[in-house]
Amino acid sequence: MNASLVNSQGYREAPDMGVTSESFRHVMQHFSKSVTVITTRKDQLLWGMTATAVCGVSQNPPIVLACVSTHSRMHAFIRDSGIFAVNLLRCGQEDLAECFAGRLREGADRFSGVDFRTVVTGAPVLNDCLVFADCRIVNCWACGDHSVFAGYVEAVGQLRVGGPLVRHLGAYMSFAKVE
Repeated sequence: MNASLVNSQGYREAPDMGVTSESFRHVMQHFSKSVTVITTRKDQLLWGMTATAVCGVSQNPPIVLACVSTHSRMHAFIRDSGIFAVNLLRCGQEDLAECFAGRLREGADRFSGVDFRTVVTGAPVLNDCLVFADCRIVNCWACGDHSVFAGYVEAVGQLRVGGPLVRHLGAYMSFAKVE
């Protein structure tokens, strides 16, 4: 590997082709993504954030990945607790997504007025979400300005019916069923 293309963190850097943070973000917004709320609990403190960088990786064993910015408060909460739940939001839950993104009720408890339960790990599972995965962290990798948390799925469930809330080109969208 050409040593000049390796940064101080040991990551291979792309040759300078004019890829800025803004141009990269613009391109990534074209990828439609499911909108989730990742939640955790440390002692009696609950925390959650809206996330779209979540995916299933393995069915056997069941593993989910959740990518969290190292600059967010959620990063320390999830790292220290060792648990998280992924709550897939339904169409029509844009306000809930905005709340957990910190854009509504700024400074307020994000869980205020939100019904939730715990299943196995103790991480909050939102009662009104479409589906959930309750996870225990089994690995974590640094990746640029994010950490990738791998969670062993201890429990899953479908709590509601309907379509998922989706984010595309910076806006919330829903799918129309194609038959």
